[in-house]
Amino acid sequence: MDHTLSEVPFAITMPTIPTCSPTTTKHQHFEREPVTPSSIPSKRFSKCEGIRSLATNPSHTLLAVAVADPPCVMLYQLPELTYLSTTAQEHRDAVFSVQWIDDTTFITGSRDGTMGLWGIGTAKRWKTNGRVRDIKRMNTHEAASLSSSGNVDIWNIHTQQKERHMPLWRTRELVCMAQQQHLLAVGSQEHVTLLDTRTARDYRSHMHEFPSQDQDWGVRSLELRGPIVTCGGGRGRISFYDIRNHAFVPSSSGQHYQSVSEGWFDESNHVYRNYFYGQHRLTPQAVYTLAYSPDNDAKLFTGGGPIQSSLKGCHAALWTCFT
Repeated sequence: MDHTLSEVPFAITMPTIPTCSPTTTKHQHFEREPVTPSSIPSKRFSKCEGIRSLATNPSHTLLAVAVADPPCVMLYQLPELTYLSTTAQEHRDAVFSVQWIDDTTFITGSRDGTMGLWGIGTAKRWKTNGRVRDIKRMNTHEAASLSSSGNVDIWNIHTQQKERHMPLWRTRELVCMAQQQHLLAVGSQEHVTLLDTRTARDYRSHMHEFPSQDQDWGVRSLELRGPIVTCGGGRGRISFYDIRNHAFVPSSSGQHYQSVSEGWFDESNHVYRNYFYGQHRLTPQAVYTLAYSPDNDAKLFTGGGPIQSSLKGCHAALWTCFT
């Protein structure tokens, strides 16, 4: 059965914020040399490389970098970006997500089907249901995991026991989540699903979904700020969905999305030269990550690269959102 917005009750309460909604008007580009630690032997996982997740601890003194190959988490001192150590190397496949629990402890989710709890004197891993694509800290004792098998699970961080199990309607290309209090947003190939994690057996009666503005290119990044869900897609589009009105916020041009720029491509790449040269409309820069400034909701960062795995390139931008 196809669940449309009008057919699904929506019983999620949101914190009060100003009634205005953002529209994106301009952006600027910047570059910086990458920061890398000393060489770590690669385990050579096929077609899964690079940095997959970044997270700062609550005091903003440490940066955790989750890596696909070799599977590990690298720690850096902030604000100097000084490399400190490499940890979480017990994972046997790509580490897709990392989240801090407190200033010295963090959790990880891996494609090897496990989650991990890491800190001073702490190193634990436990099995989940399928490959873990994303994790979110819900509170001081709970975390949510998103698996490729089509489930969201809520775990007790300290006992590593599953507390709630929530199968999803939309299960294709599950790669990202966003969290705000008890609310989770889950991105799939063509939809975003909102879950109220306080519910148990009747959670589906409180499930709400809306279509992606990137069609079947996939939802690649999400952020929740008050009643606004910010979506980044594989087609290079940023959209804002207002939960209160069950509608997308139109941009200044009247469209329900804002496209990112063409970004940078490695034009020496043989696949680009042979098949895509001069055809940037066929090679959009997917929005793989987005985040608002912690102290200014009007500042949005987006970053990503070409969605075709055989191409090399990148995109990074700062956006100013006017209310």
